[in-house]
Amino acid sequence: KLLGPPPPPQKEGAGDANSTDCRLAFSGVVCQLLFMVLLIIAITLGNLVSLLVFFCVRQFRTPQSYLKASLALADLAVGLIVVPYSVYQETNTLAHGRMEQEESPAGWSVCLITGPIFAGCTFVSISTIFLLSVERTITVLKPLHRKAVITKRRIIWLILGSWILSFSLAVIPLLSVPNITFEYNPCSKMCNYGFPQDKLPASNWDVIAAIYW
Repeated sequence: KLLGPPPPPQKEGAGDANSTDCRLAFSGVVCQLLFMVLLIIAITLGNLVSLLVFFCVRQFRTPQSYLKASLALADLAVGLIVVPYSVYQETNTLAHGRMEQEESPAGWSVCLITGPIFAGCTFVSISTIFLLSVERTITVLKPLHRKAVITKRRIIWLILGSWILSFSLAVIPLLSVPNITFEYNPCSKMCNYGFPQDKLPASNWDVIAAIYW
């Protein structure tokens, strides 16, 4: 019986479907860090200018400007809270060759704070862009009825509703799916929904729910 050449040795972790190696060379990591720092500066300055114009110039407080201010606030939260934590994690990995899940004195993982903020602000941005599209559509198709339909009071209520609904959607998986949590993902550079290695779900529906959220 003829035998073919032995199969090449499998790298450590190659057989694990859940293991993902996203490590880059030193220069690549440094370039990523510089890009993220520039991103923080751009997000902060751009959205701060938008909010300052909205609050300081009374003529710009139109219904559309309220929606733009809501969008700027969501982006600013990501730029001041979420991205800096990613920079910290990448810097820590670069300096010490390992990744740490920083915890507060109460024992909560920082990802349990930045994760819902990132997810909630993402939902806020999506819903606000949708509301801006609806507002523009009404303005174009019903220009004579625009002021009667699109009022500041209604816009403010819609903005409050979008923030409440968005952050509720961000927190629902933590409350409804057993053992699900937020973990820092070195590939996406963000805190994503996931399961601890020692508490993998027994039901496939829990995995589908985590992927969906």
